[in-house]
Amino acid sequence: MIGIILGVPELIIFIVAPIVGKNLYRIPYKTALLVGYFLFSLAVAGYAILPLISGKGAYIAVCVILRCFDGFAGAVIETVTFAYLINAVPSSELSYYFAWSEVWTGLGAMIGPPIGGFLYEYTGFQITFILNAVFLAIPIVPIAVYFENTTGQGEDDTEVSFSTLISLRWLWLTAISSTLAVLAFGALDSTLELHLKPFNLTPTQVGLLFLIPAFVYMIAGPICGNFQDRIGGKPLILVGFVLQAVGFCLIGPYPVGIWKSKIWIIIMGLLGIGLGGSLIIIPAVGVLSAETAYLGESVNELLSGLFPSFYALGSFIGPILGSGFGQILGIATGYGIFGGLSALMVFVLALMAIYEYFYWKKEYLSTPLINKEQEKINEETPIITSN
Repeated sequence: MIGIILGVPELIIFIVAPIVGKNLYRIPYKTALLVGYFLFSLAVAGYAILPLISGKGAYIAVCVILRCFDGFAGAVIETVTFAYLINAVPSSELSYYFAWSEVWTGLGAMIGPPIGGFLYEYTGFQITFILNAVFLAIPIVPIAVYFENTTGQGEDDTEVSFSTLISLRWLWLTAISSTLAVLAFGALDSTLELHLKPFNLTPTQVGLLFLIPAFVYMIAGPICGNFQDRIGGKPLILVGFVLQAVGFCLIGPYPVGIWKSKIWIIIMGLLGIGLGGSLIIIPAVGVLSAETAYLGESVNELLSGLFPSFYALGSFIGPILGSGFGQILGIATGYGIFGGLSALMVFVLALMAIYEYFYWKKEYLSTPLINKEQEKINEETPIITSN
């Protein structure tokens, strides 16, 4: 039951974020963002009343309701924030700026638990959530003062773009890639502590090992974003899955018994999973943006709702699959399955790369020579000419 309650926000984000993105043309961005932060702070403040509720059923019901509000507010905030980003920066630099936003997201995820633990220890349960609600309400003022109240594209354009968007193969490839990359982090969170028990590590040492994938993901993000903007993201995604496949096999180890598990080998595996996740998630944004650029700006709001949905799905099912495989098949075998999924994506992406290479080569060879010469003239003609 605890796992279900904890996973409710991710499930709500997975469902709600695409709906919010599809309907952003109805509500100005700033208004939606203000509503999201207000609901988020209100939901967090609501946790302070939990000790006052008597009865197990009522307690669980209130928890689920508050977590649903968390998820809905999170879906609105993440979707609108991404819509601001995707409309504010050139598509050629989108991955780089998205990577920097992920740096701050990762930093918040890293310092949040220690701060929460400190507040809980010195102020108690209720005051901790009230203070968190106050912190969440602080952005409302600068958003109201400084953010532009822009809106999305019209309904007709959005409908056409949506019907075309869902038919793109790279939409599904980036969706699966992003989901699997986030799923890998969730699977580690639910199983790594148990997997490390034979080493008799201290809680601090275990905590540091937990931070390795997230820290590497955060640090490598801007570098991966810069590479994506320069050379394209598809090769990076393929390399990322190679690293994640190797990383899971090292941590397992898998195949079981191939070598004796050691801490330094596990650390290498965690480094590979963190770097692989960065090489998958960050470039996926630029790849999908480039693949949908011909649809025009009307597709931006739809994309802004899809990315949070992909990540939320991975965050929701990752711990479930990780703990499930661990209990039924064993943690090492479970890691082997996740590594196998990454290896399968390497195979699929390699096939797609081969297909696209020969497809575009065939298209180029079938293009009339006069069209190629005209394209060459257009490329060599300066945009600004001097008199």
